[in-house]
Amino acid sequence: MSAGWKSRTAVINILRKFEEDGKLKVHVDSISKGFNHQDRAFIRELSVGIVRNLKLIDFCVQKVLKKPLKQQPSVQRNALRLIYYQLKFTGVPSYAVLNETVEAVKKVSDKKSAGFVNAVGRKLLNFDCQKHINAIRSKIKRFCLVQSFEEWMFKRWLKFYGNESYEIAESLNKNAPLFLRVNTLKIDEKEFKRILNERNIEWEESSISPLVVRIKGRVVIEELPGYDRGYFYIQDPASFYSVLLLSPKPKERILEIASAPGGKTTAIAQLVKNACEIVAVDVSEERIEIL
Repeated sequence: MSAGWKSRTAVINILRKFEEDGKLKVHVDSISKGFNHQDRAFIRELSVGIVRNLKLIDFCVQKVLKKPLKQQPSVQRNALRLIYYQLKFTGVPSYAVLNETVEAVKKVSDKKSAGFVNAVGRKLLNFDCQKHINAIRSKIKRFCLVQSFEEWMFKRWLKFYGNESYEIAESLNKNAPLFLRVNTLKIDEKEFKRILNERNIEWEESSISPLVVRIKGRVVIEELPGYDRGYFYIQDPASFYSVLLLSPKPKERILEIASAPGGKTTAIAQLVKNACEIVAVDVSEERIEIL
């Protein structure tokens, strides 16, 4: 499949599902299933990016509409979000953004909807949203809009962290680095690192543990060595550090609350070489299934 209208159709459908239940990952995984690795990464990047910047995107799209964005049909609303995100946050050429997204709308809805999205999309091509953002007098309102954070939440942070809150908010909106925990139940850590070097994949060791490596640059996760053999688990170092602090021992019985999707659970099992009992619970049945 190409990363054209088919991928954008998937993104529109993911966003529509997200509006219904507030869940993102489960819909990204299910709807992008069947696409090749690169297209799945593209779909994931667009879907996550739009949700992360939703407040700003909706503000800007609304400025070129006559009636409230929320009153637009779901397909049109999310197609316009998709167009604006690509124009502002990606390097996709504007002609491809418009043409492929309009084509996607034709497949999901009808020609009338596609015509509407095409007309509004053309207005977004040269729209100067920054001018409208600069017109907002309140520094906090302006910042929360650009970073897509709720004002009440950010004001609460200000009480706790002061001006450091601005840096915290900005860092939360950056793409997280890719960290892998080497699964030593499947492969020796030195052997895994040797394979990374052999494949010319740049990496660096985490200061927390030699079992954790950060992959540099952009990679397709599914194409990393050992992806389908369980050689690694994607896990933030802080999450793994909590397991190191726990220092699990063989024959212990360990309760983990809010355990899904399984990073700390599998890390505990790895450190004791599957020689303890773990009671892993979570409020989400869907996430416990993943675990």
